[in-house]
Amino acid sequence: MVTEFLGMSPSTVFVEEELETAILNNLQKFLLELDKGFSFVERQKQMK
Repeated sequence: MVTEFLGMSPSTVFVEEELETAILNNLQKFLLELDKGFSFVERQKQMK
């Protein structure tokens, strides 16, 4: 798994929660940089 964009070492043993947090932090930062027209609603949203 390539995780360089998350700032994690390739040899790191991942816990699902830590990987999820790293991905969401990166995604949230990216969306905020895009400026208007994008929304980050919440970290985990139940879809019905």
